[in-house]
Amino acid sequence: ANGSAHGATEFYFVYRHQLQLGKVFDRSLAIGPLKDVALTAGFDWSSKNTQFAPNRRLWVVGPTLKFDAPVPGYWDVSLLYGRESNHCGLGATLCPRADVTFNPLWMLSTSWGVPFQLGSVPLKFQGFLNYTSAKGKDYAYDDTRPETQMQTALMVDVGQLVASRKNTVWAGTQASFVC
Repeated sequence: ANGSAHGATEFYFVYRHQLQLGKVFDRSLAIGPLKDVALTAGFDWSSKNTQFAPNRRLWVVGPTLKFDAPVPGYWDVSLLYGRESNHCGLGATLCPRADVTFNPLWMLSTSWGVPFQLGSVPLKFQGFLNYTSAKGKDYAYDDTRPETQMQTALMVDVGQLVASRKNTVWAGTQASFVC
């Protein structure tokens, strides 16, 4: 934690909600592999008690195309408009601007979830890939660059294996990539 040698605590929340237009208007919007269109809105919120003391706030909104995927899986592609603010607590030398509200950004986002069986083991491959545009000047007045973030997970339905309770407890391994 900030000012100690005992580690740190970080909270990071991500929330996205979709309003599926086919369901709202009670009619099919399916065309070829496209099964529906949605309006997506949400936020990222974080806090970490380190010297840097990040405090990210990101709000996004935009259209999402929902494609056919192996049932009951999903594959979504979104083009999101957003605005981010954050904090840098490293002091005036490294961060002349401690609190920054960046320029508006664009995010191309895809997410997926594909269930499958390996013998009698119920599994799911899920994840997301985000490409975010540059968002103006950072804490030191340097230009930001586009960012790419990917996170994937291979999950086992432990609830179904142990207690015949499908989709209640999942465990697995995750990989992340940020550039």
